[in-house]
Amino acid sequence: MKSCQIVKDHVIDTNCKRLIELCQSTSFIIGNGRIHEDLNIGEFTFHSHRGSSLVDYLLLEPKDIILISNFKILQRNELSDHSGILFSLASIHAADQEGNKSEAA
Repeated sequence: MKSCQIVKDHVIDTNCKRLIELCQSTSFIIGNGRIHEDLNIGEFTFHSHRGSSLVDYLLLEPKDIILISNFKILQRNELSDHSGILFSLASIHAADQEGNKSEAA
């Protein structure tokens, strides 16, 4: 698992600071920019005439990152100013098998 995330949005406003504080107090991490198809990208999730930003997140505990089998930010949709987040959860059995493969290597 990556210990840090890379995102396109470099603006740190009050809401971002609150989210960081929430993650620190709960030991959650932000999946965006850290996993699967969004790894090292941190795609924008909000789009308006004033610009784009990352405002929709997948929050999870580090131990649960193995349960995410797919994660990506969907293409911008003309019906909304937010891009969807698509993620899949692996079954616990599948996650256990992945963990066993890692331990055996």
